[in-house]
Amino acid sequence: ITTFIFIMMLYMTILLWGMAVQRSIIDEKNNRVIEVLLSSLKAFDLMAGKIVGVGAVGLTQYAIWAVFGIGLSAYALSTGAFAGVVSLSPAVLGFFVLFYLLGFLFYATLFAAVGAVCNSDQEAQQLQTPIVMCLAFTIVIPMAVMQSPEGTFATVFSMIPFFAPILMFMRINILMPPAWQIALSIAILVASIYGAGLLTAKIFRVGILMYGKRPDVREILKWLRRA
Repeated sequence: ITTFIFIMMLYMTILLWGMAVQRSIIDEKNNRVIEVLLSSLKAFDLMAGKIVGVGAVGLTQYAIWAVFGIGLSAYALSTGAFAGVVSLSPAVLGFFVLFYLLGFLFYATLFAAVGAVCNSDQEAQQLQTPIVMCLAFTIVIPMAVMQSPEGTFATVFSMIPFFAPILMFMRINILMPPAWQIALSIAILVASIYGAGLLTAKIFRVGILMYGKRPDVREILKWLRRA
């Protein structure tokens, strides 16, 4: 029960707040507010500030849920309800917050790149589809991971940064994997966030001040080579 609840919470919050970063960038780009902001700070600082700010809002939402969950758990323990069905531990809750932060930073960075090159939500929907599909893939295959959390399929896919935030946490909650696998998954995610941040910063620096026709893939690749 806790596994399904947690993975759905991870999926919805990472998707919701990641797309919030994208929409915020598009709105400020269309309102020309972005030009005023860039007159007083660097493009990378603006991008990082948006990601961190929206991430903090997501953590606030988690804090509200935690307070509600603690109250509900206290009531359940006092009445004996759900005894032996729902199991929580401080370690699991810690990993839950950790993988939310890592997953949000990774996906929000990708959504920020989409927002920087698009002028409307309609344009963004086309570019964000591969990103959303990667995140949705982790909701399609939970049974395969639950049936064999130590199998090759679960181990390999929990190391891929697009799937690691949800699949690795799912494995931790079902059957704690070896510490080196958890550490490796976290290290890969951190490295991927750094790499995605460098690429997104190059796209953001050029695309945020461009209006009109959306650039194609070849033009974006030129930005990456020149920046």
